[in-house]
Amino acid sequence: MTTPSSTTDAQAGKSGWNTVPDEVVAHDATEGLQGIFKVGQEGSVVGRYEPLIVTLRLYAGWLLAWYFVLYAFGGYQAVRDLPFRIPLVDEFLASPLLAEASLAVFLFLLLSSVHRTAKGGALLGLSLTLLGIILVGLFSVNIR
Repeated sequence: MTTPSSTTDAQAGKSGWNTVPDEVVAHDATEGLQGIFKVGQEGSVVGRYEPLIVTLRLYAGWLLAWYFVLYAFGGYQAVRDLPFRIPLVDEFLASPLLAEASLAVFLFLLLSSVHRTAKGGALLGLSLTLLGIILVGLFSVNIR
């Protein structure tokens, strides 16, 4: 983290910004952030990657949160008169494709949580995937 300071150029370099001292970074990397970083050879900090499913669940969660915000605005616009209209929300609520996508994201998060909680293997994962596809397909047939 860098912070502006009034130190001399000899102390902070030519940019005029202080950087976090090396001993603080080494302390945090080896003790405070052990689950994320590890110290490699010659004291370099090496990051680790999360599994793909964790990243997909993170992105799906944020997508579902934005869908919820848009549905909340749409529901409020339907009940109360606002001094302004949000055309994106009107189109969002009228689109069956986005309703299917919302359900698919919700089912992905739900079924992947069930799979994780049950500590299931490939067979449970495949069956939950098929269940999710069938549910989204049935919803798609009935919404159109």
